[in-house]
Amino acid sequence: MALSLELDAVVIAVSEQVPRVLSARSPEGVAQLPSGPFDPMVDLTLEGSLRRWLLDMTGFEVGHLEQIFTFGGHDRDPRSRISGDRILSVAYLALAMESTPIESSDWIDLYAVLPWEDHRDGRPSVIRSHIAPALQDWAEASNSASARSARRDRLEAIFGFQGGDWDPIATVERYDLLYEAGLLEEAKRDGGAQPGIIIVESTAMALNHRRVLAKVLSRLREMVSYRPAISELLPTTFPIRKLQRVVEAVNGASVSPQSVRRLLDRSNLTEGTGEQTETAGRPAELFRFVT
Repeated sequence: MALSLELDAVVIAVSEQVPRVLSARSPEGVAQLPSGPFDPMVDLTLEGSLRRWLLDMTGFEVGHLEQIFTFGGHDRDPRSRISGDRILSVAYLALAMESTPIESSDWIDLYAVLPWEDHRDGRPSVIRSHIAPALQDWAEASNSASARSARRDRLEAIFGFQGGDWDPIATVERYDLLYEAGLLEEAKRDGGAQPGIIIVESTAMALNHRRVLAKVLSRLREMVSYRPAISELLPTTFPIRKLQRVVEAVNGASVSPQSVRRLLDRSNLTEGTGEQTETAGRPAELFRFVT
């Protein structure tokens, strides 16, 4: 059995409160993350390899890169199922400044891919109208009482259907549950959806790339809570309101300006510039991240 290594680039930008991810197209025309092989004969490092082929493939030159996770499931790539070879994938996160042009069709709305993750306006309608009843039917369809109980507990822990807390970090767990229940296009593609199951309306991705995106989003949400990773999504100076909106876009949840200000005061991540925005409304103080 042969072993090969591929690199996945998850490049995220926020524009007008919409988080977007840089995409490519598979040979079948399905959205996928920009991906390429690591060639040890050409590149000295994994990061250098990713930078090289990402620029060649998309014309996009990334700044800071962070290695997030290695995916090695035997079924992540149909080539593995055919040949029996194992293809490992290393996912990297890169953040793009808001000023980066993203009008191109190569950027897709992150919440079109993971629509159940955007709670800025309350629980998404797709959960209320489709996901909740479909998952509850799935839970009750199990053959044993203990299995049904375990599934109900899982639904509550991951989606909080009975009023439980919503954990914004549990993005992979939610994807895996929807896939297992056959509610995603990827499950239908892989033969895991039962006849008659209605697929959740969303943007599917090639290979296991939607799961990779869910994993990286979880990591980004963790990072925003304790380190200035969000600075790479913002211009050099910004009002607190803009920072608040970018944090909300990433977290998929509303936060108050006071909460953002308290977080920054405690962490000493930012400092005032002494300047103000020039708008028709009330001027706002401009801040910058401390380097």
